[in-house]
Amino acid sequence: MPKQLVIILVNLFLTTSLSFAQSAEEEIIKTLLKNETDAFYQRKADAWESGWLHDANISRAVIDNTNYSFATGWEKNGPPVVDMLKKNADKPLVVNVVNNNFLFRLGTDMAWVEYDQTITAPAIDPNIKRLSHEQRLLVKQDGQWKIAHQITVDPETFSADPKNVENNLNNTGYTLLKDKKVNEAIEVFKTNVKLFPESPNVYDSLGEAYAEAGNKALSIQNYEQSIKLNPKNEGGKAALAKLKQK
Repeated sequence: MPKQLVIILVNLFLTTSLSFAQSAEEEIIKTLLKNETDAFYQRKADAWESGWLHDANISRAVIDNTNYSFATGWEKNGPPVVDMLKKNADKPLVVNVVNNNFLFRLGTDMAWVEYDQTITAPAIDPNIKRLSHEQRLLVKQDGQWKIAHQITVDPETFSADPKNVENNLNNTGYTLLKDKKVNEAIEVFKTNVKLFPESPNVYDSLGEAYAEAGNKALSIQNYEQSIKLNPKNEGGKAALAKLKQK
């Protein structure tokens, strides 16, 4: 066999092998990213935590038209999320997560990934659909890929579509709840109910806020209205059953 042909065949073999190896690594990373998001919504703290690198240089940034949050270091990012997930382990959110349109920059022990993420919640509200553009930097540690940096941008929140107005108000209400401003959150959720009376999600959120305020009667009333508008709201049904047991 001529030497030149041998060289061509060897190069072809090496190129093909490298391509297969990269494709395999990309699939591993895709699975990790999907599992990390699923673990967050399913409130599985250990599974979520295992997807991340734990050091002082990691970072997370979330950007939408009402919020910009950025924090560096595992201690600022990890424990608060883990604590929240453990406290809400009995309140998993039933959502469908679809990641697509991947772009990879893949090295031996470092990878940069961009992709679009769509989250729907048919069991909560068939109208819920969240689209975000995601960016991740991953590092290979002890042979395993770990997330080191996250950037999440919610492009749809920058439009004036009525559904985005509803979602923005809902997010504002939950931000107030997180800051222990329960009465202010209730007022925001009540405004959302007035603007979007046919949305089951607005009643679900208001019901949660009233429960946080200790107003059992109004909490039950709003959860019942949410379930009436969306009989598939399993999260609302669970919250309602828990309230009625008290």
